[in-house]
Amino acid sequence: MRRRPGGQHSLEPFNDNVLIVRFLFAVMAISEGMINFTDAFVDLPPQIVESFSGLATILKAVGIAFIVYVCYAVVMAFLNWRRHRRVVRIEKKVDVIDKKLDTLLKSSKKSRKKKK
Repeated sequence: MRRRPGGQHSLEPFNDNVLIVRFLFAVMAISEGMINFTDAFVDLPPQIVESFSGLATILKAVGIAFIVYVCYAVVMAFLNWRRHRRVVRIEKKVDVIDKKLDTLLKSSKKSRKKKK
């Protein structure tokens, strides 16, 4: 959180565009590498290919876990965005209430001085 000049807090806006662009570049690089990897994998003798079947299964599981993680990250980004919007709305309402309280306190101080 960052402090405003009046001492109030403000939340930084989320910058997901940079993350999305980086993710897309990473996916493109991985897909290009996978194409080259499969070409090299086809040229290997069958005995070696059979020994890598366990590794391929592990890599598939890791890929599925990565996809689940990306889905989780997208859902959490959406929920954080909604939470951020709600906090901003509450912050505006608190500012309005604070201004009203200040005016009430000023008027009550003036009335006390008149009574004395």
